[in-house]
Amino acid sequence: LDRANRYSVLYRVQTARTDEMRQRRISELVAMLARHETIHPLAKVVQSRPPAKVVRTKPSAKAVQNKPPAKVVRSKPSAKAARSKPPAKAVRSKLPAKAARRNRKP
Repeated sequence: LDRANRYSVLYRVQTARTDEMRQRRISELVAMLARHETIHPLAKVVQSRPPAKVVRTKPSAKAVQNKPPAKVVRSKPSAKAARSKPPAKAVRSKLPAKAARRNRKP
């Protein structure tokens, strides 16, 4: 069973209020599963194709000769250096002094 059907079976058994109802639901669910039926329809299994063969060839002599020189790889700056930013400039409010005090966050 997939998880949706498993959850449905357990939920139906757990929510029964009386022992008789629980026994009846269990017997109904067992009979249903014996007939290979499910509460929710099972998804069809799609067969995947086998992976395609990859054929690798060696590069020709001309390709090796025309190859550009290898690039020099420089190390990246540390994470701490990348995070540090110059301090932000203080921005003056365009509101009058009283209004600026009223709108200030506590």
